[in-house]
Amino acid sequence: DFAWGKVERAGLMSDVTRIFMLCYPRILGYAFNPLTTYFAMDASGQTRLLIYEVHNTFGGRHTYVSEAMNPGERGFATVEKVFRVSPFNGVEGTYGLRASAPEETLTVGVALTRSSQVSVWPGGVEITDH
Repeated sequence: DFAWGKVERAGLMSDVTRIFMLCYPRILGYAFNPLTTYFAMDASGQTRLLIYEVHNTFGGRHTYVSEAMNPGERGFATVEKVFRVSPFNGVEGTYGLRASAPEETLTVGVALTRSSQVSVWPGGVEITDH
C-alpha cells in the first residue's frame, strides 16, 4: 500500500501499527481532494510519521513526509515546494505543514512562503468529533 510503503522507507515498520487517513469526501458525485493527510501511529496512539499527499488541478500528486511529532504538540515541517498545485502559483517557495495528533479535535494546515510573503492555503481546517 501507498502509506505503508512510506512507513517502510522511513524505517518505522516495527513501530507503526495503524494508519489514519484524513481526506475530503465526494460531494454530489464530485471529488477534488487537494490534500490527503496520513497519520502513521504506534500502539500507544502516538503519531510517528505524517504523510501529506498533495493533489493538483491537473490530476497530478506529490508526497511530502514529516517525522514524528512530540506528544501533545502540533507536528510541523518545512519542505521545499516542488510541485505545481494551481495555475495561480508557480513551484517556487516552501510549505509549512502542520497537523495536530488525531484526537477529539484535529487541525491540519499548510502555509506557502515565497520570498518574504506568506499566504495561508485555505486548506487549514479544524475538525471536531462530537
